[in-house]
Amino acid sequence: MPKHLRIVVSTFRSTREAGRVARAIVADGLAACANIVPVRSVYLWKGSLEDGREAMVFFKVGSRSVRRLKAELGRRHPYEVPEILELAVESVNPEYLRWAEASRPRRKVTPRE
Repeated sequence: MPKHLRIVVSTFRSTREAGRVARAIVADGLAACANIVPVRSVYLWKGSLEDGREAMVFFKVGSRSVRRLKAELGRRHPYEVPEILELAVESVNPEYLRWAEASRPRRKVTPRE
C-alpha cells in the first residue's frame, strides 16, 4: 500500500467536460475519486486577460499511480496547455488511504454519461 496520497488538480471548460474525463479516469482505476467544483478563473492567455468559468477537478490517487494518472489526463485533456498539478498530502487518515488504494476496479468499468 502506498504511504502517501496525492491530489492531482486540473481545470476544464465546463463541469460536463470535467465529468466526462473524471468518470473515465476513475473507471480506468487511475484515481480513487474525483471532485468537480465550478470556479472562476482569471489568467493571461496569448496576450489577453481572460476571466471566465471553468470546472476544477481534484483527483485523489495513491503515490504509486500518480504518474500514470497524469499521463492519461494529459492525453485526454482538451486544452492546448492543460493545468495538471500534483499536490502531496501532508496527512491523511489511514482508513481513507486504504480505501483510496483499494478503489481500483477489479474489472473494466464503463463510465455512465
